[in-house]
Amino acid sequence: MMQKPLVLTTLATVSLFAIPAQAVTIQFNTTSIFNADVVVNNAGGTINSAGRTRLDSSTSNRTLITNSAAAQLSPTSGNGLPDNGFFAANSFHPDVQLSFSNSTSRPNARRAFSSTSFNFPVTAGNYDRVDVFAISTEGSSNFSITFNYSDLSSTTTASVSAPDWFDEITQTTSRYYLVNNLDRFDLNNNTLDNVNDPAIFGFSFTPDSAGTLSSITVNPTSQFFTFFGSTGNQIPTQTATPEPASTLAILGLGLGTLVAKARKLG
Repeated sequence: MMQKPLVLTTLATVSLFAIPAQAVTIQFNTTSIFNADVVVNNAGGTINSAGRTRLDSSTSNRTLITNSAAAQLSPTSGNGLPDNGFFAANSFHPDVQLSFSNSTSRPNARRAFSSTSFNFPVTAGNYDRVDVFAISTEGSSNFSITFNYSDLSSTTTASVSAPDWFDEITQTTSRYYLVNNLDRFDLNNNTLDNVNDPAIFGFSFTPDSAGTLSSITVNPTSQFFTFFGSTGNQIPTQTATPEPASTLAILGLGLGTLVAKARKLG
């Protein structure tokens, strides 16, 4: 008698590991360390410059301005930062959301004022890239980043140069323009400084992706260094997923049971 072929019916799809999610860009919340409002806006149709902090020397006394405020002061040629503080991803950086807006006046940057380091917490996780957005004024200045991990270890990057906001650079994967060719606001005269030159720069760093990042320390060397925010590329971790009891019961049929069923098909 011809033996029937052994047919095993799939009773369940069993996965010993969770399928990892895709990497995701985290906009780190750095508002707790901000100490200066450095962006003039025109919320309510009025140029709002009161309480703004200069980005350069007390003699120059300039700061940044939103696009709507710049256009109000110079309708044909004024240009400033995006009103919503958002910068769409391109080949150099991910989506970036900074803390300023045209509708709100509040601290939106960290002016160094000295070479004292400052620290901010991050969404705990594994990261293979961290971007920092900053400028220097009154010339370029150096800074470094310290990555602090949940096991209390830390690593500090090599020192990098933050260009002066008027400097022109050749963009690379590690240093690029977040935005360029901006106008400024003159806090001495309450006028638009229509210079089409200042920039905010982005800097990309590589933390230890095997460690759980818990906070970041920025180490400036100049009082004219200004920090605007940071993002991180959080990578998925693969963890074991407990199987439901029903699945384990199915697996518990055992080899002997399957063999017995297979013989009946013969």
